[in-house]
Amino acid sequence: MSVLGAIVLVTALGASPEPTPPPDPLTTSPNVQFRVLEPKPFPDALRHELTLQPFVPQVGSTFTTHWLSSFTYTFHATEWLGLRLQPFWVWHAARSRFSSELLSRVRQDAAAPSSVMLQWGVVAAPEWSPVRGKFAAFGGIVRYGLVIFAGAGVGSTEIELKIADSSGPATYGSTGLRMVATGGAGFRMQFGDRWTVRLEVQDLIHWGSVSRINGCDAADLQILDDQRAAGGITGSGVSGQCNARAFQGTASGGYDRSNDVGIAQAKVNEGGTDTLHVVGVYLGFGVQL
Repeated sequence: MSVLGAIVLVTALGASPEPTPPPDPLTTSPNVQFRVLEPKPFPDALRHELTLQPFVPQVGSTFTTHWLSSFTYTFHATEWLGLRLQPFWVWHAARSRFSSELLSRVRQDAAAPSSVMLQWGVVAAPEWSPVRGKFAAFGGIVRYGLVIFAGAGVGSTEIELKIADSSGPATYGSTGLRMVATGGAGFRMQFGDRWTVRLEVQDLIHWGSVSRINGCDAADLQILDDQRAAGGITGSGVSGQCNARAFQGTASGGYDRSNDVGIAQAKVNEGGTDTLHVVGVYLGFGVQL
């Protein structure tokens, strides 16, 4: 071995090892805990959700009863905030049991503004999810959240004219389009990446006032009533909004629809207004895209 190699070998063997770094005080302190934060595998932001509520019963009704179906489209702008568009269709609307008993026992009908019923409509509302969480179940992760929403839209309304009796089924008259406000809250659960279940309580609020029935105001109905008394409704002389054909012909069972003119006239002349609530329990099943 050369002299230079021997010198290098002796120097390497005699060198002191690198000093051990001091322990991190954060890792050795009993007052410090570490939590591993995992990114959410299925973020809701910028996703679309479609939810079907096939059967929605009205709860707490006084003079009317509604059964409806609803479809909700929700755009999740962020994890916490979304925008929902919700059309609904009322496939059963009738006077409540209380209203029927009031009429049959004491011959007292509910006020016309309190008897206006929804037919269909659409509402839009921002949706806020202030509480969110997750838990393990069904072999995966289930995410849940509290949702709160409030908004407005438009709905079509009607009112019962003749009750169902031996002369035929109940008849109805249109009371036109009007503003519908909405508000509600509920829980949303998401299973995996796509499937969702919602349970919400929602109030559809509209204002009952009966100034026109089938587009006919008090003056139009007076003209139609005079024509009926003279032998038959022709529809001449009424305003362009008045649908005189709705009071012509016969309903099922042979009921003469011209008899509804007097009932409609009485309800329009009654006047007044009322704030009506259609509170329903919405159980929906959805998919997130």
